[in-house]
Order: sequence, then structure tokens, then C-alpha cells
Amino acid sequence: MKKLILMMAMLVVAGNAIAQAVKTTLTDSAGVYTLRRNGVPYHIRGAAANNFPVQVAAFGGNTIRTYSINDSTGRWLDSADAHGITVCLGLGVKKQQEMNYADTTAVRLQYENMRNQVLAFKDHPAVLMWAIGNETDANYNSLDTAANILFWDALNSIAEMVHETDTNHLTTCVLVNSDLKKIKLLKERFTALDILSINSYAPNIPGVLGNLQTAGWTKPYMITEFGPRGTWQMNPEPLRKMPWGAFVEQTSTEKAVVYRQVYLDHIAANASNNCLGGFVFVWGYQSSGDVVTWFGLYSRKGEAFGATDEMQYAWTGGYPSNRAPVIRNRDSLLFNGKRAEDTVIVEANSINTGWVRASDPDNDSLRYEWLIIPENSIMAGGDANASLPALPGLIVSQAADSARFLAPAAAGNYRLYVYVHDQRGKIANAAIPFKVTPSTTGRLIRSTSSGGSWSLPGSWQGGVVPADADTAVIITGSTITINSPVKVTRTEIAGTLGFNTTTTHTFSTGDLVVETTGTFYARNGTVGRTITVNGNLLNNGNADFSKASTTLIMGPAADSTLIGGTGTYTNGIIRSLTINNPAGVVLQIPVSIPSILTLTAGVFHNGANLTMDNTNVGGSASSVNCQIRRSQHASLANAYTLGSTAALYVVYNHDVNAPAQLMTEGFEVPLSRSLHNITINNPDGVMISDSLTLKSSNAAITLTDGIIYLPPGKALICTNTSYNGIAGSSNSFVNGAVALTAGATAVTKTFPTGSVEQYRKVVLTGLASVSGAVTVQVSIDTAAGTTGTGISTLSAARRWHCGVRSGNLAGFTSISIGYGADDGATQDRLAFSSAYTGAYNVIPSDASAGDMVTSSTGTYGAGWYTTGLSGSSMRLAYKQAMFPGTTVAFIYPNPASDAIYMEFPQALEQKVRASLVDLRGRVVHYWLLAQGQLRQRLPLPPETGSGIYLLVLESSGLRQTYKVVIQK
Repeated sequence: MKKLILMMAMLVVAGNAIAQAVKTTLTDSAGVYTLRRNGVPYHIRGAAANNFPVQVAAFGGNTIRTYSINDSTGRWLDSADAHGITVCLGLGVKKQQEMNYADTTAVRLQYENMRNQVLAFKDHPAVLMWAIGNETDANYNSLDTAANILFWDALNSIAEMVHETDTNHLTTCVLVNSDLKKIKLLKERFTALDILSINSYAPNIPGVLGNLQTAGWTKPYMITEFGPRGTWQMNPEPLRKMPWGAFVEQTSTEKAVVYRQVYLDHIAANASNNCLGGFVFVWGYQSSGDVVTWFGLYSRKGEAFGATDEMQYAWTGGYPSNRAPVIRNRDSLLFNGKRAEDTVIVEANSINTGWVRASDPDNDSLRYEWLIIPENSIMAGGDANASLPALPGLIVSQAADSARFLAPAAAGNYRLYVYVHDQRGKIANAAIPFKVTPSTTGRLIRSTSSGGSWSLPGSWQGGVVPADADTAVIITGSTITINSPVKVTRTEIAGTLGFNTTTTHTFSTGDLVVETTGTFYARNGTVGRTITVNGNLLNNGNADFSKASTTLIMGPAADSTLIGGTGTYTNGIIRSLTINNPAGVVLQIPVSIPSILTLTAGVFHNGANLTMDNTNVGGSASSVNCQIRRSQHASLANAYTLGSTAALYVVYNHDVNAPAQLMTEGFEVPLSRSLHNITINNPDGVMISDSLTLKSSNAAITLTDGIIYLPPGKALICTNTSYNGIAGSSNSFVNGAVALTAGATAVTKTFPTGSVEQYRKVVLTGLASVSGAVTVQVSIDTAAGTTGTGISTLSAARRWHCGVRSGNLAGFTSISIGYGADDGATQDRLAFSSAYTGAYNVIPSDASAGDMVTSSTGTYGAGWYTTGLSGSSMRLAYKQAMFPGTTVAFIYPNPASDAIYMEFPQALEQKVRASLVDLRGRVVHYWLLAQGQLRQRLPLPPETGSGIYLLVLESSGLRQTYKVVIQK
């Protein structure tokens, strides 16, 4: 969320922060066009950038291409300019199948969105031209002329707008192919287009120029993506498509040759035919696709393939001093002696051999890296030190140019990769797709009747210790003790399985089944161990997960898994439970958790079976508290039972491996809405839907990172008189009300409050009750009231309310209030009013230091407080609505539901346009504010969804932006 907010703020202000534009033009000499930048001829040596864009210049390139405006655009432009690279800046126009171009409202909103984006970056010196969409003509219907006219007319309007808004740069439009009928209609309707661009790959690119000439296109053109044959172009090569659908790809060396020849033969060679240049695809690495390594000039670790060398040759006429290793062709990689085209099929868990022939043009020593990944993998995750997110533990051994490896245990489709590194930043790779079938000799290994240690052959029938892919069966009457790390596909216990008294190793299995005669001890004596079950846990006998340090992890599986059975769990306890299966886990039996429930991934369907109670620990050591730890992509499906005296802590943790997002409270908050502690460690914050009572004596609120959001009128209520609050920080506080409790003895209480995502804490010194306990609540509201005696100006943004929630307040002897830029210039006074809308009178002898204003020692009580200035020459330092005749625009309520109100101290002297813009830059609605008005009501359309928006005010030559939150 924060990134999106920053992106929109960047879009609004970028035009004022960037340097002078560099003009781009086209000159025509007898029908031959020349692209000129600042008057100098400019032939595009471009890269369709995905990663490592600044390295384009090092290989002789001069231009990168982006596909849309996003939160990285400003950084990319600045970085490109610093490295002498220009940018063909993409505008994310909707494709025909994504938007109905007969919908005039949608077309207008898109037009306004594009206009805002052009305004934001038009003056940046790195901008070369604007690309209106990428393959927006996908699924183009050549027979639907009427629809296509609307489409081209809409794009033409955007191009006209670009020319009107930005007189320094040209326009292009990127098509998916060079279909003749399409080009003819485009030529007729899209008259404002300066340059036509085509994405085209090896089989089709030779025909592009002829198609354009036949269609009568006489203006310049570019090839905005080029590279080897695409995965969608394999029909002419049946030998390179496996029976299971996998594609055989060229080696990196074969691809490199294609890149060079395409550029030399069909881009550079056609300069006299008005080809202005081309963009190699893709500069960086792929993150998804049919085959994630099909295109890409870099590994994900930043090593460059030979295609970068060939592009340098094509762009400059010379190779770099250090060139990439070579894997000449697909015959250079063999799997069990077979080429990829020979259709490799092996059994699960089988031992296989890979062999590669590689060389290095510079005679560098080479390092070989062998990897196996599932077909259709994405680039996320995996070993950060590997070139791909490989499956672990499959490479048995390897020599310089060969490797022995296990086929995966699960049937399916995979790829064997070899990466050859010259250890100086260059790399080569090749791959073979292969299919794994279920093993026809799957092993089911039973224990001996005498049992013994797991790792000893004598403990198992046939002297075979179970391996990763095996099923281990502990027979009736046999006892096996785990004395080494164990990982198996399935475990069945009819006898006894436990840990020896000294082992610290873990146990991992697929399904774990305890039969009616079986016993499983998840402990080594009195200390629990970590058990990972990547399948179902069915206990029909006896299982002990009760000892301190025991953790049961329900790990990833192909489908949802369950915890069930008809047996007994010692004391009815699973000491600590982790849910880490994205497909979900179902709890079918009553279980009490006295320590930690960790929700890492997936939904925990707990039904009515879950109890959190740290007082129920049986014969084991007690727990200080019980905790529910939740990440942003996991949740409880149902409410649970909370022990009547349980000390419950709820922790919100950000999982760095998952997309950041605001978390909304769920069933981890008990129905009683009473617990001991809430911890926030999620940068994007947590939304608490109602008031919450916190009972801890020393740590009721823990603010590590992120904001706790509360609705208006709701509060975090800390009831223990020993808890004195917490300071919070600028990135972690309570965006709402906080209540703290004091006794008759005077103490200092700190309220970590804030409003509109701004940190504004309050400290009350000498707070005490008349008798018993008093709960004082600090909340923040928008600015109201007027200046009273002894003070000239008040905070322009907020008023602080100190109210008594319960008990009798004796008072407090001092109050400190934090302020910031939106409250005004440096504040030096506090003011008080008994009424929110009343006159605020100065509290004498105040002092200010840093970002806090503190009252002198005195007697103070409930009421409304604010910061301000005592002098008459106040200068507002926060964002103002800079329109003639006004100084400040107040926006309320925020959050809003039905309407937004704007209030100006003086009447507007000109008409103002107010636009509601979503976080993708789209104008959702707009209003025209009339002249001579002090107060304006902006009704929200019924279809406006909840979320964060920008309210953009525009008048002649002026622009101002406010962030607003809409809650429906």
C-alpha cells in the first residue's frame, strides 16, 4: 500500500522536481526519416528492460523501453539519465479485450489517466518518446471494423493529447504483429502516430517490412521486441514439443546467435527503409512464462549470457574483453545419454546422469551448476545462491562436466538445467525437459520386531533405512528412536516412535498415521522436538505433543490437509502449532494450544475445536502466555475458545516472502475482545475493527513496525494500572484512540496516538485518580474552534481530546503533545478548550523542544488541547491549497463514506477542478468547484469502492493533492 501511495505522490509532484526535457524530432529527406535527439541523429540500440537496465550502456546500447508507469518509473528515469540512456516510456493503455472502447466514460477515464502520466514525466531529460500501449491490439478482430475504428480513434486521441501536452517528444504504438488489414485501418484512423512499432520474433520478423510496405505505411517504424522463436511458434518444429507439452529450448549460445542476426539482418540493415532501431527482449530475466528461461539476457543473479556479447557486437562492431562460456547446441547436453528431442522419461527417485560439453572463448576456468525445477516454475523463492529456484537435495554428485542426480519423488514434468559460470560475471546454460512417472518399485520399509535407532540398518527389515521417498512402517511391538534427521514420504506407526534422549534433530514426513496400537512421542525425554507433516495427521492411538518446545508444523501439500483421528493427545495439547499450507488445514478434533499458534500460510479451519489456554499444560512446564502469530496471507476460519484466565498475546507479523498488504483483524481476536497484548510488526499496518481491551501490566501494546488503524469512536483500552504506555514511532503508532489506566498515585502515561497516518503522541505527567482507578482516553479529531486568549494560531490539522473513560480523574500536572509539518510551523504553545468547537486559550509558560510542546507544571484535566503559536507572524509550513484568495483547504471527514467536504478560509477566486484519482492513476470522478464559495460538498458516486485515493485540485497553472480514505 505504501508503495502505491508513494507512486501516486510521485506522479503528482514529479513535474516540478525534474530537469529540462531534451527534444526529439523526425526529419524527412526524400522519404527517408531520421530520428534526432537535440538535433543530433539518434539510431535506437534498445533493450526491453526487466532487470539490470543501467548495464545496457556498458554493452553499447543507448535506450531502454518500459511498459507502463509505476512506482519505479521515476527511479528508472533518473538512473537511465545518469548512465546516458534514454527511455521509450510506456503508457499502459488497455487492450481491446480489457476495455469496451464503445464505453465513452471508460475511454475518457483512460484518456485522463494517460494525461496525468504524461504530465508527470514529460520534462524528464531521459524521455525519448511515448509508447501508447503494448500489444494493445491482441485479439484484434479484423472483421469488426466498427469496433476497431473506435479503438484506433481512442488511441489517436491519446496521441493528440501527448502532442498537445508534450511538444518535445514523439509517439509510437506497439502492435503484436504486422497484419495488413490492421495496418491499413490504423494508417487511416491513427493519424497522430509518429512511429509504428512491432513486436516480432525470429520466424516472423523477416516479413515485417514487406507487410508495412504493402499496407502503404510510409512513416518510420521500430521493432520493439525481438528474439528467438517464441514458445507460441513451435508448430513447425514438432520434434521440439514433448508429448506432455513441454518445449525444448535452444542453448543460450544458440539464442545469442539469433539475437545478433535478427538485429543485423532486419533492424540495422533496414535503416534506409525507415527502421529507426529495435529493442532486444528481454534485458534481464523472466519471472514467469511457459519456460522461465526462454528469453532473457541475464540470470537472476545478474550474470550475463552470450546474447549480451552478441548485442555489443551488433551495436558497436566489437565484442567485450570477457566473453560468455559456450554451449554450442542442443547436442551438447545429454540426459542419460539422450538429447532433449529424444523424449526423456524416468521413474521417481531413480538415479540419473547429466553430461554437458562447454568451453570458454577466454579459456577461463568454469564452474558447473546443475539444477532441477518443476515445469512452468516461476522465479520467486528458491535458493538465493542458485540461478533458478531449484528443488533441493536431488544432486547426488558432480564432476567438472557431469552430474548424478535423483529424479524427484513426485510424478510430474521437470527440467534439468546446467549453468556454466566463467566466474567473471558471464554464464551459459542449457536445459532438457523430462517426465517423471511413479516408481514401479516404490519402497515400503518395515521396522524389525526388535526395533532400535532409526539410522541403523538393523532396525529395519532387509537392512534398508527409509529414504526421503519411502514409506516407513513401525510394526506392532517395535520401538524406533529417532537419532538423526529424518525425512520420509509417509509414516505409519503401529508400534512406538520417539526420539532418543540426546537428539536435537527434526522429523519430517508426508502423512503421519498413528494406528490404534501405536504411540508417537514428539520429545526426547522431557524436551519437545519439531515435527513437520506435509500431509494429514491421523492419530488413532496415542500422541504426545505436550512437552515444552514441541512444535507441530503442518507444511505445504498439494491439497488441504487435516489434523484428526480417534485417538488421544496427551493432556489434549499440541504445545505449539504452525499452519504453513497455502491450501489450508482442517482441525477435526478438540485441541488446546498453551504456547504458540503460528499462522504462516493458508486458512486454518479450526471449527469449534480450538482452545487457546496457557493455564492448561498438563504435567509440563507452564507457559508464560499463549500467542497467536499471524502473517498477512494466513488466517483462522472460525472463532476459538479462550481460557478464562489465559494470558493471550496476538502478534501480527509481516512475511517477507509474501506481497506486502494491510492486514484486517480476523478471528485471531477473541470474541470477548479482551486480551493481554497486541503486537504489530507488519509495515503496511493492521486494521482493528472495534475497541479492544488489553490487560498486560508491562507490554499491553508492542509497536515494532506498522500502524494500528482504529475506526472513529473505537479505542485500544489498557486496563492495568501498572502499564504506562509506549512512545511508538513515526512508522509505528495507533491511528486512533488509546486509553490508559492510572491509580491514586501520580504516574506518567504515554499515548502512542496519531491521525491521518501521522504520528502525534501525547504524554501526561502526574496523572492520578481521586481514588481507585481512572481510565483516560486520548483521541484526535480534525481542527475546530477558534483562537482564544494568549495564542495567535492553532494547529491547522487536529485537536487532541483527553477524556475520562471511567473513574474519577484527579488531574495531571503536565501535558506534552507531539506535532508535525501538517500542524503548522514550529509550535511553541499549547491551548485548551472545554469544548471541541470552543475558543482555545493558551496554557501559560509552555515550552517546545524538537517535535514536542510541553506545558509547565500546573493542574490540568479533561478537555480539548491543541498546539499553536503565541506570536502574530505565523508561517504555515504544511501543504496548503495554493489557490488565489485562499491559504488553507480543510478536508473532512477523512475517512469519508458518502461525501467529502472542503472548507476554505476565503472564497475561491476562480473555478477549480477536483478529481478523485485511484492508486492506479485513474480518474474515478471529478467535480467543478464554483467561484465565491467557502465550503464545498463533494458527493461520492455510489460505485466508489473503499480504499485510499488522491483528491487532486487543479486551477489555472496550479495543482494540489490530498490523500483521502473512503470506507463504505
